[in-house]
Amino acid sequence: MLLISGGMLLWSILEYVLHRFVFHLGSPIPFVQKILERLHLGHHADPRNPDRILVRPVYSLPISAMLLGGLYSFTGTLFSAGGLMIGVWLGFLYYEIVHYRLHLIKGHRGLLGLQRRGHFYHHFLDSHCCFGVTSPLWDLVLGT
Repeated sequence: MLLISGGMLLWSILEYVLHRFVFHLGSPIPFVQKILERLHLGHHADPRNPDRILVRPVYSLPISAMLLGGLYSFTGTLFSAGGLMIGVWLGFLYYEIVHYRLHLIKGHRGLLGLQRRGHFYHHFLDSHCCFGVTSPLWDLVLGT
């Protein structure tokens, strides 16, 4: 259970880092920039388009494979790396559910309402803050 929890925490950091430092900074490599524009920046341009909300497997699966390889190198065991990946995937699936609901279902209260306010602040008022979709933890820690 500790490995899975650690993987979920790792996901929260990945969610923040990818959103802040990859999806919003762009790339000097034209091919990569085109992908970023089509996916994430396209999502900002058309946030209610269901085709631009969820991450496509063609991107998530290779990233997962690289992450699994990195975790295996770091931990030295497939058991530990696999346990962490289960947590990462649980966090990722939670992210996908939350992100989809925030954009396509109206009238959230409670936790979803808080997540929606932060995420929509990022979308419609200031795209330089509120990078955490599922949690404001790293925005609070890093002052964004």
